[in-house]
Amino acid sequence: MNKALTVLMGIIISFTTVVKAQKLKSDKIFSLAEELTPKALVNLKDFVAVANDSKIQEQLDKNLNYSKGLLENLDFNTQIITTDGVPVLLASKTVDSSLPTVLFYLQIDGQPVNKSYWDQKDPYQIVIKEQLANGNWNTVPFENSSAPNKDWRVFGRSVSDSKGPSTALLTALEYYHSKKWKTAFNLKLLLDFQEEMGSPTLEKAVTENKSAFDADYLIIMDGTRDVSNKPTVTFGARGIVTATLTVFGPKEPLHSGQYGNYAPNPVFKASRLIASMKDESGMVLIDDFYKGIVLNDLVNAELANASMDPLELNERLGIAIEEMVSNSYQGSLQYPSLNIRGIQAAWTGKQVRTIIPDKVVIEIDMRTVKESKPEDLIEVLKNHIVKQGFELIDGEPTDEERSIYENIASLSFKIGSKPFRTSLSSPIRTLMDDCLQPLFGDKYVLTRTTGGSQPIAPFITTLGVDAVSLRIPNPDNNIHAPNENLRIGNLTEGIASILSLLQTQIQN
Repeated sequence: MNKALTVLMGIIISFTTVVKAQKLKSDKIFSLAEELTPKALVNLKDFVAVANDSKIQEQLDKNLNYSKGLLENLDFNTQIITTDGVPVLLASKTVDSSLPTVLFYLQIDGQPVNKSYWDQKDPYQIVIKEQLANGNWNTVPFENSSAPNKDWRVFGRSVSDSKGPSTALLTALEYYHSKKWKTAFNLKLLLDFQEEMGSPTLEKAVTENKSAFDADYLIIMDGTRDVSNKPTVTFGARGIVTATLTVFGPKEPLHSGQYGNYAPNPVFKASRLIASMKDESGMVLIDDFYKGIVLNDLVNAELANASMDPLELNERLGIAIEEMVSNSYQGSLQYPSLNIRGIQAAWTGKQVRTIIPDKVVIEIDMRTVKESKPEDLIEVLKNHIVKQGFELIDGEPTDEERSIYENIASLSFKIGSKPFRTSLSSPIRTLMDDCLQPLFGDKYVLTRTTGGSQPIAPFITTLGVDAVSLRIPNPDNNIHAPNENLRIGNLTEGIASILSLLQTQIQN
């Protein structure tokens, strides 16, 4: 055997060894995921410690630099793409130019925190807890996480939304890198640092850098599992419109003793206006709000596969009866929603005082679906307010307007993420089935859409790529609220899912 042939055989043997080494059976994947979980918890602890309120530029920059360092240590090529002053991080690793490319979307920023509402000293320093029989939570020393219980939970800002899912992916990639294994496809990772602000520049970034983001599939590492807490793949997301409605009263707060029974209180006007928007069953009463929504037999069959006993869900949520927009939880997500997310009028608690407020501020969010344009929902909301006898103005009312109109309100709005929906018959479903079925059999859920919003529509419209969300966190995780948490068993299953995905061949 000549020298050249010897070298060639060595390359072939080496390549064959790599391929065999990374094609793991499901039981091995699970045991490996359990083995990697303590390391993932350390990784998550360090990642969460980098505070990530995207409204604070210094925190955004620190997360950008931290993430860039992590990925460069895994031999990814990194590129900072800045659009209108806002950066995103794109990391890539080419295994073989002939293989397909999968783009992973990772949300790195989180909601702001008010430490006084958390049951721990610092939400950016994770705490592991176990739930006692009486429902209370007991802190577990972090050093005990070297042998974690699957039902323990990690508490901290962004452990679920979404540094936990990102950590599951990064931990699996870290293991592949340590073993010098090759993934079954080329990789791109997009890290978004302003998702909680609606990713305002992402669409422009994708449009202006189409070739950089180009991929065959998009997998979103963000979002909560189905209410059953089974492993979940979601094929769409609703969009979001936010609005601020202000109902005006007197020029300034008035003493309720001197002016009660004389000066109208805007809280009562606002309450009647709010009540006019929904009936007691939860149906939105605004004309044309549900226009264009039709659930045919095929859609209903898809929804039935992800159904859950409403009595069980209601017990978990602590409600007696659900709203009747649809006959199921999944069905309700197929419609646009109208939510009052906050109301402010004067003072409460220790600061309460006997006054008639000068205004009531009502914060609204509307979740949109593909069939409902955000501009249309804004227009029908405006029309409804006017029909209730209000004069809609911009800004504060003038003295002349106050003297003319009995009911005055202003409405400002912002269009955030747009909805998207991938067909459940898309080839990406085959990829996800091939990844999850060996691990979980039929005990995973495919859902048509999620109720939340994700900034993915630009990838669908600009790149023409199919997208799904691989969901890891438990549904009772308190995202966006104090005491956000992630069940450790979910983290382990997430790592297992990623390990399986990275070795799954994409079928043509």
